[in-house]
Amino acid sequence: MAATGSDAPRFRKPENPAYIALQSQLESTHSELRTLRAKRGDLKAKMASYESRLEKSPQVEREYLDLNRDHDNSIKRYQEAKAKLMEAQVAQQMEKDNKGERFSLIDPAQLLEKPNGPGRPILLLLGVGFSLVGGVAYAGVLEGMDSSIKSSKMLAGLLDAPLLSVIPYMENAEDLRKKTKLKTSLVIGVIAGLALIVLVIHFAWTPLDVLWYMILRKLGMG
Repeated sequence: MAATGSDAPRFRKPENPAYIALQSQLESTHSELRTLRAKRGDLKAKMASYESRLEKSPQVEREYLDLNRDHDNSIKRYQEAKAKLMEAQVAQQMEKDNKGERFSLIDPAQLLEKPNGPGRPILLLLGVGFSLVGGVAYAGVLEGMDSSIKSSKMLAGLLDAPLLSVIPYMENAEDLRKKTKLKTSLVIGVIAGLALIVLVIHFAWTPLDVLWYMILRKLGMG
């Protein structure tokens, strides 16, 4: 006999915890899958939009360059028109004031064959003279400020009494070495000074080759 409606098995809610947990995870996974599919659709739409913009970027750049070039040309035309307007206004004002005559230069300016300044030889001589005077003055000031005793006469004058005897100074090897070093320094200083004077003449007055040619021409050898 067929089972009646009261005898049919009824659907009962599962009571197994493991089954319930797995069913919850499955539903969560389905929900997350639907969300990811929706995001994928949005990302594909954005990517298509970016690709479309990227394809259009060269055209946009060309249009920008054309606009920039048209802008520069417009500025140049405006400046030219403004300059022509100013010239026209000046010409109109000169015509109103009767100042539109042409001027002709009768006596042009004469160019000098030789420069009238600066006097380099005079400046050079003045520099050398001032250097020598300054050196002598400096040495005189140092000598005047030096209070040391340099001779027997100075010592006798300070003591106001005659000296019984004077022991001469005997030079040692250190003194000789200092004298030799001083002579060497003087020679080097003289050579450096002469070289400096030659350089000053070459760069501040006239080149050395030109000066040599002038000297030979003065002597009648050029």
